[in-house]
Amino acid sequence: MNCPAGEAPTGGGAVGRENTFVNSSAATTDGGRWEVRGTNTGGFAQMLAAQVICTAP
Repeated sequence: MNCPAGEAPTGGGAVGRENTFVNSSAATTDGGRWEVRGTNTGGFAQMLAAQVICTAP
């Protein structure tokens, strides 16, 4: 998820539905966005919802 111009990601998170697990949730190394990675262990598509908190420096 990207922050608006002039803002940086300072926090965030994610939640997965049934059989979906969040593996990582963190700012990218360049500080330009928030990245979430997850694993779906079920046999069908599931939702992984991400959220980012952006602030101006």
